[in-house]
Amino acid sequence: MIINNIKDILFGKAVDQAGKKETESGAAHEKRLKIAACALLLEIAAFDGHFHDEEKKVINRLVKSKFGLTHKETKELIDLSHKELKNSIDLWQFTKLINLNYTKKERVHLIEMLWEVVYADEHLHGHEDFLVHKLAKLLKLQHKDLIGAKIRVKLNNQAKD
Repeated sequence: MIINNIKDILFGKAVDQAGKKETESGAAHEKRLKIAACALLLEIAAFDGHFHDEEKKVINRLVKSKFGLTHKETKELIDLSHKELKNSIDLWQFTKLINLNYTKKERVHLIEMLWEVVYADEHLHGHEDFLVHKLAKLLKLQHKDLIGAKIRVKLNNQAKD
């Protein structure tokens, strides 16, 4: 019982004095979802061993626009996501939360965001490609969804040039 209460506190569920679980507040739940999505973006950016300025700019732009945040809120979310990512043992905790709350269309959009970060430095490294494929599987997406997202991002990037 004590272990479960500790888990609930760590994962955002309140526990009253009698040890009964209360549901997580809507705001706290939304914050956890934002952290989960942002953590995946940060992981893909750092996966090649270099966190380039262009990748940081793309992540800031994507997070700010996706969640409708101010500059300060964006920085806070990215900082929180960095901490969560650093303390995590794997990415499953983030993808599980996303799978439980995002529609397929939202998960595909998240994969598009991941591809945008990958192509921020204009190079696709093999390990980045591997991680996006792995994340697509963890997000329960089909290969055609992954490739469609990749093509849309590449075409959008070409249109900008």
